[in-house]
Amino acid sequence: MSVSIRFMRWVFLTAALFLLAADYLFGLSWLPYAILIFLILFYLLMGIFRMDMNVFMPVFTKVNTDRKEIAITFDDGPHPNTLKVLEVLEKFQVKAGFFCIGNRIQKHQEIFKKIAQAGHTIGNHSYSHDYMLPFFSEKKLVADILQAESLITGLAGYSNKIFRPPFGVTNPTVARVVARTGLLAIGWNLRSFDTIAGKREKLIGRILRKIKPGTVLLLHDDREGTAEILETILLYCKKAGFAVVDIKSIYNLK
Repeated sequence: MSVSIRFMRWVFLTAALFLLAADYLFGLSWLPYAILIFLILFYLLMGIFRMDMNVFMPVFTKVNTDRKEIAITFDDGPHPNTLKVLEVLEKFQVKAGFFCIGNRIQKHQEIFKKIAQAGHTIGNHSYSHDYMLPFFSEKKLVADILQAESLITGLAGYSNKIFRPPFGVTNPTVARVVARTGLLAIGWNLRSFDTIAGKREKLIGRILRKIKPGTVLLLHDDREGTAEILETILLYCKKAGFAVVDIKSIYNLK
């Protein structure tokens, strides 16, 4: 259980005891109880969809630094479009983090090997990336993640033991599974929203406006236009004096 949820449990418990005492002494309506229940449910719901809150488990998201360094990460590969992304990264001589889906590793083994051979950091993004994955049983989720881990180790020859929860969703089951498998959960602090249809110029403008020291950017290497978006970002970083560093480096991971 994370520090955050332990602390908030005590906060909510204290609030509940205070309400009971006040109700006993002065008599209260149902409204304060309804408000407390709403706040508890809202906090838990935010914790599910906001990894940076660290409600259920510790997740690396924020980076406290004044150094003009950022990290770029990609989800949902490997994919034929990954090859274009790798070409851009090689052109600018930078390393990125690739959180790969197991069934896509199995399908595109040669592309996956190119990621590893280029020296990029590889992470586990589950085997199935199933939409119902956050609702898997603990046993089924362990099997899914370990299946992806086995493919990563078998084809790359090593594992970085890092994991990015699909959809950025965490809950008590995901937390227990991450702890059982000995993985570190890695998030991001700047989401590109490149999976949502829209004007590429608007998307790039939003990213560039938000880049700052310690940015960890989320892109998807299975998208058609990702390579072009990446090149624009890297050109901006070069002009603005931002170094693009490895995900392990920015989070000081061994």
